[in-house]
Parts: sequence; structure tokens; C-alpha cells
Amino acid sequence: MFIYDVIVVGGGHAGCEAALVAARMGARVLLVTRHANAVGQMPCNPAIGGLAKSHLVFELDALGGEMAVNTDATGLQWRVLNTSRGPAVRANRAQCDKAEYSRRMAQVLAETPGLTVVEDEVTGLLFETNPTRRHADAPTCRIANAPTRRHADAPKNLPMALRRRAVRAWLLEHAGAEAAGFEVVERVLKMFEKKRGRLSVPGGEIVFEKDEIVFLKNERTRASALRCALPGETQWGDVRVTLCHAEGIVRKRGRVGELPAEASFSADALEGREVIVRSWRAGDRIRELGMKGHKKLQDIFTDAKVPFWQRSDIPVFCCDDEVIWLPGCRVAAKYAVKDEKRAVRITVK
Repeated sequence: MFIYDVIVVGGGHAGCEAALVAARMGARVLLVTRHANAVGQMPCNPAIGGLAKSHLVFELDALGGEMAVNTDATGLQWRVLNTSRGPAVRANRAQCDKAEYSRRMAQVLAETPGLTVVEDEVTGLLFETNPTRRHADAPTCRIANAPTRRHADAPKNLPMALRRRAVRAWLLEHAGAEAAGFEVVERVLKMFEKKRGRLSVPGGEIVFEKDEIVFLKNERTRASALRCALPGETQWGDVRVTLCHAEGIVRKRGRVGELPAEASFSADALEGREVIVRSWRAGDRIRELGMKGHKKLQDIFTDAKVPFWQRSDIPVFCCDDEVIWLPGCRVAAKYAVKDEKRAVRITVK
């Protein structure tokens, strides 16, 4: 049993600010949220401020809040609205990097002393009088640990929050933290209700067999990065990569991550450089041929609806730490073929 001075339910913008201000005042704080990696999550239009809310952000900033600081750190565009009108109706608005805003807020919460973040649900509160406090009638809120059960033993009459906790404990024990997110927990619960199904997760698969949920571990290992010979073949896990000099341009593209795939590159741009094949990394970007700016590989995977646990199996090709190709996408503009007689072809099978 853990005792806290303040319990904040929900990790939205208000919940994060409440938890941070209480912890910074010296209180022992517990923040309960469904998804610890999605605290402070922004909508599809990730804007902070505007006519109706900018004054609230200024007030939070004046009182030591985190929203304005996080906006400064993750902002992409800042504007002053209604500049053609009087000062009374003007307001500041910032567009932020949606994923980075949430990631940085989660980091701030994790690094704040006295603040604990729990990925769970609150099913009820217990209030009792604590005579050791200055005021005898001041209540103390406590959250008791729920009994840990394996998923196969969790009866259907348990509250949903306890069922989620049991499933998540089972996933943490057998599949690891990467496979214990809220989305995976929900899908495993549906498998248990339907008594059938198969789900791919980082490190293996979860299957329902003979009235039991079983985690099948994937023992396959893959090199993080390999240098590709030109010309020659390179074996990257189960993927065979071939580089050769070939005239012409490959114009056919498949779906993102779909193999086999091939693409053509400028031999002049690759001259003297090493071609590296590796898994994608957070922050990877590519400026595809025909694009004005860069795009994150994470956004490309999301748009193509590539599951998270399959992304590390897709080869990413780099030169000088710059992504030059992702199968299913156009090549990087800098490495596009300009002379069809001087081209290098990369084939992935």
C-alpha cells in the first residue's frame, strides 16, 4: 500500500499541470493515466493558444506551469492572430510537434521528484481520518494494489480496470514493456473474450490456444546496421540486399515496407560514400524526390498503417547518417538519378 498526498486521475493537459504543481510544492503525487506515453496528448490540430485559450497559457506560465515551456521546446510555428485589428482581440498561437510535445511532457513528469506515474485506472477512493495531521478532519487518499492474476485466470466478473491490470502484468512478465501498451492490452482482452486470435507484438506473437493465452517468443536477432558492398550482396537478417550498377530508373513502387522492392540512385551522389542498411530509429527523416521538406519515417509508417512491431523489420538505407530510401517510398531528392547511364540499383528481397 502506497500513501500519497495528491492523486491526479488523467494525464491530459490539466492533469499534467496539476501533478507538476503539487509535486513542485513538495507533495507526494500519483498521476494515474491509461497510457503513460500519451500524457499531454494533442488533437489532430496541435495548437497551443488562440483567441479563447492564450490568456490561460499566459496565466499558467506566470504561475510556473509547464505548458508554455513545453510549447517553446516543441513549437513549429508561431503566429499573432488578428494583427489587422486592435490589440484587444489579438492573440498568440503556436503549432507544435504533436508527438514531441507528448514525449517531452512525459520526460518532465518522469524527472520531477515526488511524482509517480502509473499506467492504470482508478476504480475507487478510500477516505480515512489521519490524526497525525495538523487538522484532524483532513482525509488521506490511498490506492491499494490490486491482486495480480495471470490473464487466463482473470474471471469476467472482475472490474475492467483490474482485468486490464492483470493482462498488463502478464504482458510485462512474458513479453516486456514494449508489448504492454494500452492498445495491446485491449486487443488481448478481446482475444480472451472471443477465445481465439493471434497478435504480433515486439519480440514475438500472442496466440490463444486451448483456453490459454500463450506468448511465443521470437528468437530471431538482427544486426542493427550493416555496410552494403557495391557491387555485391549483403544479408541483413532475413533480408538480402543487392547493389549493382545498372542503367535506367526504376519507377515502380509498392506499399511501404513491402518486399521485394528496388530503387535507382545516382552513382555520382553515392561515389565515395558507404551505404548502410539498418532498422528505423526515432527521429529518422527523409526528403523524398518531389517533396519540399522532410518527413519523419514515423509519420510515413503511420500513414501507411504499418504496425509498430513490424517497423523494425523494414530495412532503412542511409548515407552519412542521412536516410536515402525506405522501401515503398521515393528515393531522397539528393540521391535521385540525373544521368540514366550512371545509376546504382538497390534490390531488397
